Amino acid sequence: MRRASAKAVTTAHPQTPPAVRFPQVRAALDMACRLRDEGRTAEALDLCQRVLPIEPLHPEVHFTLATIYEIRGELNKAVEAYGKVVELAPRFLPGLVNFAGTLAETGDHSAALAHYDKALKLVPDNLVVHHGLAEEFVRLRRYDRALVHYEFLARQKSVDPMELATIRDRAGDAEGALNAYREAMKLVSDAAPVHVSMSQIEQVRGHREAARQQIEQALEADRYDGYANLNKAVYYTDDDELDEGIRRIRQALANTSDRPVAIAAAPLNFALGRLLERRDDTQASFEAYATANQLLAPSKVNDDERTEARLRQRLATFGPDALKALSRHGDPTSRPLFVIGMPRSGTTLIEQLLASHPHVFTLGELELLPMLAQGLAQPTAQAIAEAAQFYLQAYPASARNAHRVVDKSISSFEHIEMIFLMFPNACLVACERHPMDTAWSMFIEYFSPNAIVYSYDMKRIARRLRLHREVMDHWKTVLPGRILTLRYEDLVAEPEDQARRLIEHAGLDWDPRVLDFHRDRRVVRTASLEQVRKPIYRSSVGKWRKFQPHLQALSQDLADMIDHYENSDR
Repeated sequence: MRRASAKAVTTAHPQTPPAVRFPQVRAALDMACRLRDEGRTAEALDLCQRVLPIEPLHPEVHFTLATIYEIRGELNKAVEAYGKVVELAPRFLPGLVNFAGTLAETGDHSAALAHYDKALKLVPDNLVVHHGLAEEFVRLRRYDRALVHYEFLARQKSVDPMELATIRDRAGDAEGALNAYREAMKLVSDAAPVHVSMSQIEQVRGHREAARQQIEQALEADRYDGYANLNKAVYYTDDDELDEGIRRIRQALANTSDRPVAIAAAPLNFALGRLLERRDDTQASFEAYATANQLLAPSKVNDDERTEARLRQRLATFGPDALKALSRHGDPTSRPLFVIGMPRSGTTLIEQLLASHPHVFTLGELELLPMLAQGLAQPTAQAIAEAAQFYLQAYPASARNAHRVVDKSISSFEHIEMIFLMFPNACLVACERHPMDTAWSMFIEYFSPNAIVYSYDMKRIARRLRLHREVMDHWKTVLPGRILTLRYEDLVAEPEDQARRLIEHAGLDWDPRVLDFHRDRRVVRTASLEQVRKPIYRSSVGKWRKFQPHLQALSQDLADMIDHYENSDR
């Protein structure tokens, strides 16, 4: 990615390195670039390493080496080579830009931003530099800063209006986002996806009627659109419309064989499963859900073994002594509050109870910890302090006066040691739910692309549930009393009692508005959006049981977890 950016930037860089002195070196570098572009990186690398002793101080030799290392995924070597380029030619823009981008990918965000700033000072109007900065600020969830660069790129007609709309929305400018989508509408032949995106902006802000109208317009533009039909089924189909909805979706399935399954057949089958379930046709509903998952599962990355190995290594490394020794380098603030749990386990309910307290601000699923994790691979004092600073900088201005700022990122359970290293006084709340309800609820949900990639296979779901329990058991032992555990079933059965436990653990005074979260029209970005706008209800407890005949293998895989959950002391 950075190598391609460098090609674009070479047309306007302020300093071109001197030509290589030896013709054989020039020929070797040209050949190395061709081999690299053909994917023959081993041969390209060999060529560069052979000419390096001939021209050891020439920036282009090191630059070519760096691009090869980057393509090969050897990022630390790429950083070293790009660093040499910048040392030898500090005003060579491709070197600065690529160095900054590779530093960001290795987790050194401070150095990345510093080198992007140097590049921007050299060429303030360079599009590649603005693209790099926009990407880095998005990575750091600094949408306000990213928007500055997106707006510049938009003025130069160098960014997709759909991308601009997304960043405006994330930066809190909903009307600006809608305007960008309206501009995008003029440029596309298929308006349905644009209407779906506009609907989502209205949905997360509680504007149900406006969102519904956008979905209807999407279906007018393309009655077979998968996402439009899924939204219609989940949010906007009344009981007396079930038969019509089922008929429409089956017709769409019969006419979408030429479309990618991820945007057509998969969401349509999830939609069909929802409507058939509401009509109590359990057999057909299960078949539709199973088909949707079977379509998606093969395309999802399976990194289960690597994830398990990484987490178990952290559990072995970070005991109470190690945490105590290192956490003194973190930020002493007590504002961060992390809600931790598996997807569909009740974390959104906990977040919304907290959000209705006047002294709480919620970030939704920030998902910043994974972006900072690489920089904490070696948790030095500086790395810990910088990670904490970057995390706090992602808080929007509207969170400035909140006593607690809530992050309910799904990935947080994988980074608990990071939380306590960065914020030794952070507050943690863990949500648990019956393993079968959690697993089934994940299986029938169509998550965002590349999110929760294990959720489309029951065996992978069971495996992740076990890993989650192993990790949480470890941290509850290592940090006794620091993590409040709430059960979803208790929350819906005894909402005030459990809410009081939650508010007390957060160090806040009780406020009865906590129980009226459904009346608040705050922005909510979650797969549980449909529940957030309703009062607490119990109908999701034990929902898996009507599908029990189809879930025998899953229940056997989770038998010991089910027994433990159903019989343990609450």
